[in-house]
Amino acid sequence: CLGTEVPSVSRVPLNKPGVLVLSVQNAYNLTLGEAGSKRGKPRLQLADNSLVDLWRVSSLADSYGSFSTATLEFTVNVSSATQCSSVVLLNSQQASVFISGLTCFDASVSVECHSATTGNVSACAGPAVAQDAQGFFFIARVVGPFVLGAGEVPVVAFGSKQSPLVSVVASGTNYFDLKVRTPSNLGQAASFADVAMVVSSADGSSSAAGTWTFWKAPSIVSAVFDTYGTRVVVTFDQATNQGGSVGLADTGLISVSSL
Repeated sequence: CLGTEVPSVSRVPLNKPGVLVLSVQNAYNLTLGEAGSKRGKPRLQLADNSLVDLWRVSSLADSYGSFSTATLEFTVNVSSATQCSSVVLLNSQQASVFISGLTCFDASVSVECHSATTGNVSACAGPAVAQDAQGFFFIARVVGPFVLGAGEVPVVAFGSKQSPLVSVVASGTNYFDLKVRTPSNLGQAASFADVAMVVSSADGSSSAAGTWTFWKAPSIVSAVFDTYGTRVVVTFDQATNQGGSVGLADTGLISVSSL
């Protein structure tokens, strides 16, 4: 139990009760369903030294003697971003696991998308691969009590990928606008892929989250003449709207289908 474990979702909302779920390997002497503050049982120690008792052990797997892979659940309600550096205490102060990458965020801070050309509110979506070397840009407007230092440029992440270019282009009393270039989502197979879009301050003390959708334009798989040689049959790798027509389009010269 001395290895580092990182939560799969490592963001905790401020002032909103919730359950923090941790998966810990080689946990010692735990029983399925047990809870409470018994001596030697797991607890969370927050950065301000406050302690959170175990709510329950929700699963045990790969057991070997008194050791197992355990899913531990803790009911947390943090009020300050500084509390989110946490330590899981396992059996004693000497056997502990540091939880790295855990941050808190203010749920009253939001992010919305605007067109980089018109400035109007737009869908939070863009191409998986930009059509030219300039890349795809949009405006991310962050609204709410986001703490931004003088001259600071936030980090904008799309899932595991960071934006290669971010700049602050406007600000107001309760918002600021970022011009953001989206990263390429190479290898995307589906027509659409939703990822978490997170705007974070350099020190991680402030953040805002939304959802970004990468879309992938249809690609031609094949274009062949039919057996009579009178039509070209075009097959795409995904469904299309056939240029706005209903059903598969047949112009008399070209037949369109999708896999």
